[in-house]
Amino acid sequence: LPVLDVGGGELIAQEAAIARYCADLVPGLVPSDSLDRAKSEALFHAAEELAETNPLVNALRGEDFEQRKKTFFDKEFPRRLANFARIIAKSGGPFTMGPRPNYADFKLYHHLSNATLLDADSLKSDDGEATDTIAAFMSAVEDLDGISDYLNRRPEVVGIGTRPKLEPNVCGSRYEEN
Repeated sequence: LPVLDVGGGELIAQEAAIARYCADLVPGLVPSDSLDRAKSEALFHAAEELAETNPLVNALRGEDFEQRKKTFFDKEFPRRLANFARIIAKSGGPFTMGPRPNYADFKLYHHLSNATLLDADSLKSDDGEATDTIAAFMSAVEDLDGISDYLNRRPEVVGIGTRPKLEPNVCGSRYEEN
């Protein structure tokens, strides 16, 4: 269960609540217009439909990993990726709601990035325009102030599907069996 300690004995549980709390701290990531805010919330929750990437990258091993990965990429991911490509294209891009990022874009980026850890070609499709739209989205997020610096120094996930862990080790990220 993800929990954020915000100090003073206050804890925020649940990933979506933590993401929204943090987004509220950065001007512009949560739209001020009620309708746009609702659209951003909907996009955030739609990106959660790609959450299967989390256990695939971080926890699953062996046959269970292989079976769930195959199901995800064969049955779920292509349709959802195409939907996000259409959403981004309709917005005028490069983000889900147009030229400026909102906090849902970071949720989507996370899962798409995880997908590339599982299959380097996962963001490519038979539709070249959709592939270009998704590639432009990924580049736009990576080009945001501070993001590329973070991406260059974050730990690398290794051992996906066999013994997943972060290198270098981050406190609490590694379970060692005796």
